[in-house]
Amino acid sequence: MQLHKSRKEDIPANLNAMSHTELQDILVNYLESKRYLVVLDDVWDNRVWKEIRVSLLDQRLRSRIILTTRKEDIASSSFGVESRVHYIQPLQKNDAWELFRKKAFSTNHYKACPPELDFLARGLVEKCEGLPLTCQFTQQVMEERSNHSWGTSKVHRASPQPSISEHQG
Repeated sequence: MQLHKSRKEDIPANLNAMSHTELQDILVNYLESKRYLVVLDDVWDNRVWKEIRVSLLDQRLRSRIILTTRKEDIASSSFGVESRVHYIQPLQKNDAWELFRKKAFSTNHYKACPPELDFLARGLVEKCEGLPLTCQFTQQVMEERSNHSWGTSKVHRASPQPSISEHQG
């Protein structure tokens, strides 16, 4: 649909009914003389690349494809083209806290963590080990809970690594 919108064309009424081959033909025709950037996000299976690469012909226009994955075997596959693997480094402790705080407490004044939740929230962020997706997921889970649920969770420091336990009330 975006192809048609960007070309200021009417979207075909039968777009959802088109076959895989028909959709590939539209994509090939659109991209054949253009430089493009394609982002395939969170790929878990090599089939995704195998299915789409037919449409992404190398016309020597310096087009790029970015593929993100959490799976080492997919990241290190060459896919028949020149590729480079970029390993994402975990966030620094302060950056992980800022990401979590701004998301989890976005409705609070200055996006500040309430003092009564600071210890728990920082313990949760520490458990995320600087992984942005984990910080964001943890924030989303906690956002679904009320302040009461936040208050009934405890972070125990019996060992150097905090462990998190929840008590259902």
